[in-house]
Amino acid sequence: MTQKIILIYLTGILGIWKAVPLGFLLKAHPLMIFITTTSGSITGILIIYFLGKQIKNYLSKQKNKKGRLRREKYARNIFNKYGIPGLGILGSLLIGPNMTMITGLAITRKVHMLMYWNIAGCILWTGVLIILGICSIELLSDIASHMSLT
Repeated sequence: MTQKIILIYLTGILGIWKAVPLGFLLKAHPLMIFITTTSGSITGILIIYFLGKQIKNYLSKQKNKKGRLRREKYARNIFNKYGIPGLGILGSLLIGPNMTMITGLAITRKVHMLMYWNIAGCILWTGVLIILGICSIELLSDIASHMSLT
């Protein structure tokens, strides 16, 4: 049980899209998946927030990386269209909480506000992904039980 918690938490630092499926794969309780995934993703966000200056300096030296530039452009489009709340909420789903914070360092001065919205996005989307996971598992088990009856 403790190993599951640690594994889901550490994976949550890497992103909610990785931790939630892992939690279901490990057959963890949905509430445990929610708590450990959100705790892990919030930890990742806080690490990036507090190391912001070092990360920003590193990124300025890495200007010509194609993948990073594409994600930054994508995040900048979200930011221009929906502002900091939109970037925090949508970015945590679409590009992940860590990439949202990292690109946010480059495109906004109000990184502390982005941090709050990003945390809210992680909580929201982790809950949504868990609900979708529960519904999917129930649907698949219903399909499997109907197939075994015929």
